[in-house]
Amino acid sequence: MVIYYYFFLILSLFCLIEKSLSINVRNIILFLISSLLIVFMGTRYFVGGDYNAYFKFYYNLGALDSFLISIKTSGGDIGYNLLSYLLFYLGFDVNSLNLISALIVVLSLIYYSLDHKYTARIFLISFPIFIIVVAMGYTRQSIAIGLFLVALTHLKNKKILNF
Repeated sequence: MVIYYYFFLILSLFCLIEKSLSINVRNIILFLISSLLIVFMGTRYFVGGDYNAYFKFYYNLGALDSFLISIKTSGGDIGYNLLSYLLFYLGFDVNSLNLISALIVVLSLIYYSLDHKYTARIFLISFPIFIIVVAMGYTRQSIAIGLFLVALTHLKNKKILNF
């Protein structure tokens, strides 16, 4: 439990000093914090509201004959199911899926935050609910929100085709 407080403290300190940092130093600190978040979120094991469902689905992929059957049995989510299916048949475990999901979420948050003046504030604000509750609890939903943040950034910059 203490590690959550440490992350929040690090993000709070980053917010306080971000204004006085050069862009290069800010980006290095952002890279380090993001890397720690990816490892922290991606290496969780049996954490989250849907973890049992994700765990069962992932290891039941071997019993299914094809990707299309796996989509029918899981109720949709083609992108997530395709990623799960590929990782399973490449021999990776469910922790690899969590790590890649965390990578997608954090990279999306970075992309969104770099388009704003105070990057650290976005990370600090998103940490308690988006990162801890949603990203670590509901993997598919967090990926969807992360991709939505990317889409919002494109819309803000008037890149309608990318949006």
